Amino acid sequence: MAELEVEEPVTVFTYLAITKKVSPSTQNQATWWLTTTVLSIEEVKKVLEQINTNYYLVASLLYGSGLPSNT
Repeated sequence: MAELEVEEPVTVFTYLAITKKVSPSTQNQATWWLTTTVLSIEEVKKVLEQINTNYYLVASLLYGSGLPSNT
């Protein structure tokens, strides 16, 4: 996976705001996704292995749905 240069997100957000005229909330979502840490499949497996069996199904479904954990 290629690393983004600092200027690239700024260019993308400027493009979205000026050219595509997206709403501020859309820009905020794009910013959030850029700062989100993504775990590898192996890291996710390790996390799920540590979860109590009472919550395993819920955690697995949340992971599989792609929902952010802090919303």
